[in-house]
Amino acid sequence: MKITKSIKIKASIEKVWQVWAVEFDKAGDWMSQVVHAVEKKEGQLALGSPMIGRVCTFSDKENAPYAEEDIKLFDKENYRLNIQVVPYNLPAPVVQNLLKSKLNKVSEEETEIVFEANIEIKTVGYFLYPILKGGLSKGLDEILEELKYYAEKGIVHPRKLKKLEKRSVKVA
Repeated sequence: MKITKSIKIKASIEKVWQVWAVEFDKAGDWMSQVVHAVEKKEGQLALGSPMIGRVCTFSDKENAPYAEEDIKLFDKENYRLNIQVVPYNLPAPVVQNLLKSKLNKVSEEETEIVFEANIEIKTVGYFLYPILKGGLSKGLDEILEELKYYAEKGIVHPRKLKKLEKRSVKVA
């Protein structure tokens, strides 16, 4: 399954790259779907990458769904970041996602980010294909929207704030 998404962000390409790629392990700071994100310490370091990847958990519950996200390409010169996402304990029939991202400079203060998600699903997923594709597409839209909000305003999106408040987490 392939899903392509893009959004324009009113921030410099360097600022967007910093949030999206350089601070890759800080996704839990701004992404509403992520409860905790930590730097992954084991695995293959991609050439030029500041880290191997990250582990994101999606709930505080025991045996919570999580994903191991390895950086496969970290190309600062061309603003390209490719990530292999492997989910665990997830109810959806997703095997993995190779997410390719590319930042394009629109102007000094505007950047376009393009996501190309190449999602491998289990056989049972083909029976749920339209629903699954719709849900995954919505999830990618939310990530881009929250990245845009965070890069432009320097604060978390209201959706993330609401989830933090629900968990009784104080935001500075």
